[in-house]
Amino acid sequence: MKYHFIALLRAKAFFYFQLLLTKWNTFFDPAQVLEQEQIPSMPEFQIDSFIEKAIQNNIPVKINVQAGQHTESIEGQLFKDFRHQDTFFMTTPENRKLIRIIFKKQITAISISGSFKSTIRTASSSDYPFKLRKTS
Repeated sequence: MKYHFIALLRAKAFFYFQLLLTKWNTFFDPAQVLEQEQIPSMPEFQIDSFIEKAIQNNIPVKINVQAGQHTESIEGQLFKDFRHQDTFFMTTPENRKLIRIIFKKQITAISISGSFKSTIRTASSSDYPFKLRKTS
């Protein structure tokens, strides 16, 4: 009788562990994320390049994400998830709290965040000690 109870308990534990593993794997499966038609977006090579530069330089970005049938715009800092390919974590730049898990298939457009654009200084003509003159 005691052996039967332990075998039953072990079988239930194995069943729930397998169920948990399948739920975990389907959550991180990019094929499950987006099955409908995507709206027009930036070219994939441009998104890849921008993501790599944003991660290397810790630049806050604004990402347009297609989630289901609607798109949303999210601002924050990207981090790569090294355990899963094409998965990124979006965090707040101030305290690095997790905002969202983003799959590469969901990204339709990416740009520098508005708060970071204000800190980028463009050179004006008064910054240079010389002036160009018209020759023709």
